[in-house]
Amino acid sequence: MIWKYRLTGTAIVAMLAAQAVMPAQAQSTDGAPPSNAELSRRIDVLETKLDAIVEQLNQQEAALDTVLKRGGRMKGDPASGQTGSAGAADGGGDGIADSSTGGEQVQGNWKQGLYLDLYMVPLPDKLDDMAVGPIGVPTASEPVAAPSVFEWNAFTNVPSMRQYATAMNNKRIGLLWSGALLAQESGPYTFVLQVDADRGSNTTACIGVLRMDDQEIVRAFAVTKKVFNRISPNWNDEPKSALDQGSVKLAEGKHRFGLWAHCLGNKADYSKVHFALTAKGPNDRAPKPIDPSRFLIAQD
Repeated sequence: MIWKYRLTGTAIVAMLAAQAVMPAQAQSTDGAPPSNAELSRRIDVLETKLDAIVEQLNQQEAALDTVLKRGGRMKGDPASGQTGSAGAADGGGDGIADSSTGGEQVQGNWKQGLYLDLYMVPLPDKLDDMAVGPIGVPTASEPVAAPSVFEWNAFTNVPSMRQYATAMNNKRIGLLWSGALLAQESGPYTFVLQVDADRGSNTTACIGVLRMDDQEIVRAFAVTKKVFNRISPNWNDEPKSALDQGSVKLAEGKHRFGLWAHCLGNKADYSKVHFALTAKGPNDRAPKPIDPSRFLIAQD
């Protein structure tokens, strides 16, 4: 964004320079050219205007640098929470989403971990209407250690959230892990998200959604499957699993991270659902678990 201000400043300088030349070429109303004193006065006025404009541009650039160091946005930038498939994202003629300008070297007050937000999500009328992200404000929010595998029962280990394990009624638990993910080098990254519900789980459906820099990268949707057991004639649950992947170009540095996990199940199912996230970096041969130390949150 800074280059826009510098380009504007260059254009203004050019216009002022042109204005400085034009009066020198113009003649007064009586046909005589302007005097040296008049030309000097006009130049002094233009220089004063130019100094004020340059100072304003410098202030804008300094304010922008401060916002970027805090990982924030300038007023008027696109709002957070945008979604869309990675293949349709801007900047990728190769079908890869592009967040290569969003990287920032980790500096300032940061610490390892993520925020865990708990949402009470209304039951949908049909599976196609399952929430693919937070609705409203979280019921509870706490900083937690970044896990190796994201579990649906993670909130039961947080004292301030444990009470909601039985508060179901017509709502179900949705969890959002958020913070920053450190990209150790610039280039294309492929994220693989696998949602697994153990055999015996009564979960109807689960959905996991990964967003990087507020852009949806991958969505995995697992639905209950019933299979007929011919040896013991009855209908049994088959383990519910879904695996999907998406790619994005990341610059070296930290990027906003958000993983949404939501299931239609009850208390007995919390410990039976797992959301495994792996990533393949620019120089990796295959996806691998993400080192928890690469997840960061702002220091209080």
